[in-house]
Amino acid sequence: MLNELLRHELLDMQARDSRALNDALTKHGFEIWPRSPETDRHGHIVDDNTRRLAAIVSQNGWPGVPLVGDDGSIAALTLALHTDDLNLQSRCRELVRLAIHQGHAPPRHMAFLEDRVRCRQGRPQVYGTQFDWSGSIAEIEDPDNVNMRRKSVGLEPLPVKSHVRMNGK
Repeated sequence: MLNELLRHELLDMQARDSRALNDALTKHGFEIWPRSPETDRHGHIVDDNTRRLAAIVSQNGWPGVPLVGDDGSIAALTLALHTDDLNLQSRCRELVRLAIHQGHAPPRHMAFLEDRVRCRQGRPQVYGTQFDWSGSIAEIEDPDNVNMRRKSVGLEPLPVKSHVRMNGK
């Protein structure tokens, strides 16, 4: 049954994160961020959202579509992607995998979390969903088959040049 209160809470958390991130990007662009009121504000929001998301997944498992709707589930994914807590991201990735098997989340959600976790661990990504600060696609494992993997989780193919360039070919 849809939990409208939780859905709205996740959407509000995502909106606060998005506003603060946009403010920081407007001020500093995609360079390494210096300490500033905008980056500090975004950091505090991420910290607050991380604590709350950890509590939500501990209580409910992954907030999938049946619980919070499509938009609420996307908001939860965004929050999981933006957290600085690698352990929470890894936990969310596993919870999303379970939710996919239950029909409660689309496979592309796992692809984004898988790639984010791998990139943060210094490993090549699988699905090509993550970019570096310059806007280039981060390193991809087995780039020749990335579009087949993307198709298997419902993602559009990458342009050939974008993933070949990242792997020095």
